[in-house]
Amino acid sequence: MKISLRFLAFIFFISTTAFAQLVSGQMASDFTITDTDGKQHNLYSILDEGKPVLIDLFASWCQPCWVFTETGVFKDFNSKYGSEGDNSAFTIAIESDPETPSSALFGSGNTTIGDWSSVIDYPLADDPTGSIGNDFGLAAYPSIYLICPDRTITEIGLGPQGSSEYWTLEALTEKVFSCPKPVEGANAAISYIGDLFSCGDNQIEPKIKLFNMGAEEMTSSKIQTIVDGSVISSYDWSGSLTTYRAEDVTLNRLPPNTSKASFKVVLSDDAKVSDDKVDIDI
Repeated sequence: MKISLRFLAFIFFISTTAFAQLVSGQMASDFTITDTDGKQHNLYSILDEGKPVLIDLFASWCQPCWVFTETGVFKDFNSKYGSEGDNSAFTIAIESDPETPSSALFGSGNTTIGDWSSVIDYPLADDPTGSIGNDFGLAAYPSIYLICPDRTITEIGLGPQGSSEYWTLEALTEKVFSCPKPVEGANAAISYIGDLFSCGDNQIEPKIKLFNMGAEEMTSSKIQTIVDGSVISSYDWSGSLTTYRAEDVTLNRLPPNTSKASFKVVLSDDAKVSDDKVDIDI
C-alpha cells in the first residue's frame, strides 16, 4: 500500500513541478554532499579539476529508477572514466526524496525497492532536504544530468520511462566528453543565483554569480544593473578568477517596486558576449 501511495506521489510530483525544470545551459549551483562511504564531494571542486559530472537524481521507492540503474550504463561509464578508470569524469547517484530515510538506500523499510548499495558501485548519497533536486528543477524520477566544467547543466534523460539516445556506454561517453572547452582569451559570464533579499522600504539586493569562462585569468570587470533599458548602477569587481572559477557578488539595491531587471558584466576584450547578460522577473 505504501508503494502505491508513493506511485501516486510520483505522478503528483511530475504534474505539479514541471514548470520548474531548468533551462538547458543554465549554470549549476554549487553543493557538497557526503556519500554512503562517508566521503564528501564538492561539485565545484570536481569541475575545477576539468571533470564533467554525471548525476542521477532518483527516489528509493521508484521502480523506473531501479530499472535505469540495472541498465548498468553508469556502472560501465564509471569503470572506464570514473575513480575505477582513468578518473577523467565523476559519476554519482543521489536519493532526492526528502521524505525517505537514508536507511532506504540499504534496503531498510517499506519506502525502497531494494538495497541500492548492492547495485551501485559508484558514489551513492542521500539528500535529506531535497535541496539539490530543487536547485536542478527536478520534475521526475529519475532525472539524469550532465554538468560540464564550465558549470552548464544539460538534462540528458529521464531514465527508462523517457526515451534517450545516451543509454549505451558509447553514446554516453560521446555526450559527456563533448563539453565545451574554455574560450581562448578573456571571457566573463554571469548568472542569477538566488533569492532577492528584502532590505526594508521595498528595497531589494540582487545576488549574482560571476564566472571566468576564458583561458585567461580574470582580475577585474564591471557589473551593470539595468532597469527599463537604462543602467542605474555599476559595480566594480576586482579579484582573481582562473578558468571556470566563480564568485558570488551582491550588487547595489534596486529601486522600490522594480518588477524587471537585467545584469550585465562588462569585460575588456571579452571574447564571447552571449553569456554576459541575465534578465530576471522579480
